[in-house]
Amino acid sequence: MFAARGHLALAGFVGYAIGRFGSQETGLAAIDLHSLKTELKVTRLALEETASHTCQAELHSEIRYSSSLRVVLQGCLVLQFALFIWSCCCLRIRRAARATPPVQQEASTPRVLTLDIPDIQVLVHFPDDAVFTWHHRILLRKLTAGVWLCLTPDQEVVRHDLNTQRHVVLDRTSGFPAGLADDVYAFDPISRVALEARKRNAAMQAAVLGEDDPGEAMSYVWIIAEPSRKDYGDTIASELMDDPNTGMAFESKGVQDSDQDVRLLGVHTDKAGHRKLDLAEAVALMTVEKADDFPLPDDVRAAQEFLQAVSEGPGSLHRYHVDWSRLSGINENSSVCHSHRIICEVLRLMISYDQLNVSSLAAAEQLVRWLVQLEVATERNSRAPGFSGLGLILGGPVSAEGRAVTAKFNAQ
Repeated sequence: MFAARGHLALAGFVGYAIGRFGSQETGLAAIDLHSLKTELKVTRLALEETASHTCQAELHSEIRYSSSLRVVLQGCLVLQFALFIWSCCCLRIRRAARATPPVQQEASTPRVLTLDIPDIQVLVHFPDDAVFTWHHRILLRKLTAGVWLCLTPDQEVVRHDLNTQRHVVLDRTSGFPAGLADDVYAFDPISRVALEARKRNAAMQAAVLGEDDPGEAMSYVWIIAEPSRKDYGDTIASELMDDPNTGMAFESKGVQDSDQDVRLLGVHTDKAGHRKLDLAEAVALMTVEKADDFPLPDDVRAAQEFLQAVSEGPGSLHRYHVDWSRLSGINENSSVCHSHRIICEVLRLMISYDQLNVSSLAAAEQLVRWLVQLEVATERNSRAPGFSGLGLILGGPVSAEGRAVTAKFNAQ
């Protein structure tokens, strides 16, 4: 391209020179060929220099164009990579959304412990469930051998044939089996009121299936059992007690069914199913029920305070007796030491096995006062304990001297 431009320029110059030469009428012979050659050489050099500058300018222009194109290509690659990352994130989000369990299963996250209820609890295997393959169940009513009406975490009563379905029996208030805890669709805490309502539903369903007799399920009512209330004996509407909200509120205010007694702490077992209740746990459950007709002086009761001190100190009644007999200086073969040991053992059985609320029992209160009397008498003289004046500790309608106790009259 540059060579063609040079040839055209040279041809133009030659034509111009010939025209000029032809226009001169008198100077043909005097033309200086050397000057012409010099002028042609200068013109050629000028043309070459012009062509060189033009080539360099176009080269720089192409280089700048290539650099701009490279920057654009790099930007396109970065944008393409960003779009790829964004599409991958969107795909993962959509997959996670499709795998999200229903709302009712999201609300029931796996519990660490099983429920604290006397009813049998099991895990039933559901291998086709995409979220939880083990479902928590409460066995409400037995229909036939291995066939039960069960309560689900969704508060539905369903039928399960455990003879043909894989299951795991659970302990009360214990952890789920290792390896299954993260895969369990478990219960939220359920109130006793709600559980009793589901048991009645299960009884009616068993009758509908023709496999059981509902008996008096429909006549089950709640009444106010607190004697000090004006509405004592009134029936509470079943729709209020069956409702988990109002039912819980009534229960927390002392509404109790007929088989619950303030003198009982419930039924507590160990992992082997044996009745057992530790002293510290029992003290935490104990309540002092005030009664106008309590047969002992009721200003201050000794049972709960005494047991609280033992639980925070030695930790058990057996250990308490051993420490007392060693530190008090009492003769281990004496009747006082023997009586002290027997009283501690009776209290231990009342709490650990019988699981009684001894802080509300008159008999237990009298035993604890007798124990305190023995200890005070021993502090006076460990070799010959003296009980003079200590009859007031025991209380009762008759004093140690055989006189009827009239404390209120004497106080006036």
